[in-house]
Amino acid sequence: MKTAAFPQRLNVEPTNHCNLRCRLCPHSLMKRPRGFMDLALFHRLVDECRGRDVRFWLHYLGEPLLHPHIISMVAYAVEQGIPSVGLSTNATIMTRELSLGLIQAGLHRLECSVDALSADEYLEFRGKDEFDTVVESIRCVLSLKKQLHSQRPILSVQYMTKTRAAREIEKARRFWRQWLGPGDFIMTIQDISFAGRVREGSLGSSLARTPCEWPFRYAVVLWNGDVVPCDSDFEGQCVMGNLEKSSLEQIWHNTAYRALREVHLRNDYHRSPICRRCDDWNISDGSGYRNVLKNDHHISAKGKIINPGC
Repeated sequence: MKTAAFPQRLNVEPTNHCNLRCRLCPHSLMKRPRGFMDLALFHRLVDECRGRDVRFWLHYLGEPLLHPHIISMVAYAVEQGIPSVGLSTNATIMTRELSLGLIQAGLHRLECSVDALSADEYLEFRGKDEFDTVVESIRCVLSLKKQLHSQRPILSVQYMTKTRAAREIEKARRFWRQWLGPGDFIMTIQDISFAGRVREGSLGSSLARTPCEWPFRYAVVLWNGDVVPCDSDFEGQCVMGNLEKSSLEQIWHNTAYRALREVHLRNDYHRSPICRRCDDWNISDGSGYRNVLKNDHHISAKGKIINPGC
């Protein structure tokens, strides 16, 4: 597998604070310090990425709307020409003011994690009775888009495949179609084992293992500037470098990254503490995301539509 000259997508973590405790999320297991990304650090990252074909996804292990400067972060990334700026939220605190700010900042993609079709289901899966709030928040942003005649952000309503709602996806289609605008969609997402730490790996247990795409194409930047090689490393166990000490380009081509890629190319996964028990590699191509309004498509790289098998 060929290494990209620069990461093609970055999951940037504005914060790892969260206001929910969802059933399939490792947030409650996380021991690393919690905090908020410094604006100066974020600006340096954006500046380094300016002019490159790199996508930003402003979310990792936390609720990005909790960051007090999330609107200005989105606006700065868009103003500096980042080709695609996306954000994932649980939508529980997505007020009208925040929704308007995201639209006016030029956000390209907004992913709203719902995972339920009723208040009871939502409480069971997410631990809080916020279903009605979430539905109204999503309706609000969709309504604002129409009022402002804005095609951005493309909004997706997300359901984890292990939820009851995902198994009754036709109900979800009927529920949301009346509000979704052109380009908006409903998606299902396959849960991951977070390298075998949240549950035992099973996705790839019957498949011949192949190199994961993450170390070769994508990266995660934690709120403190640590760069980790994949979205399964929620604890920051495999830090490749820190943006306070090195540029992202230097980190991407450093000894630690080269060694990790060699592990994958040689099938020596036991040499990596984060890779040895992982089965999340099996959907590192984006095949775990499916647009259920277009049954013949998958959602790859957090928003890029690809045909199955591509």
